Parts: sequence; C-alpha cells; structure tokens
Amino acid sequence: MAEAALTFFVAERLYDGSLAQFSDIEVARPFGYWLDVAQRHAALEHVQAFAGWMREEVLKMG
Repeated sequence: MAEAALTFFVAERLYDGSLAQFSDIEVARPFGYWLDVAQRHAALEHVQAFAGWMREEVLKMG
C-alpha cells in the first residue's frame, strides 16, 4: 500500500471511529511503527492477523 493510500486508510478509520488515536505523540520515520497490544489479547487470531498485515505493509514501505 502506498504511503498516501495508507494515510487515507488511517484517516478514514479515525473519522469513522473504528480506529482511535490514543496519544498526540507522532513518530516520524525512520524510527518506524509499533503496535501495542494488551498481553491478554496478543494470542487472539484477529489480533495476530492484523499485526502480521501491519508488519507486511511496513516492510513494503522499505
């Protein structure tokens, strides 16, 4: 997914409430991205699928 498309994807989800920004802190590249998941949810199939998808997308960004 191109960076602009990813930005739009995130912006849409923030707008519709399906994604929540929990902090005003923004991390600029090249330091990367992270996903913080409560340990009690880490083994859930849909959480694992999302984390895997996120890793793949970040790797595509180079």
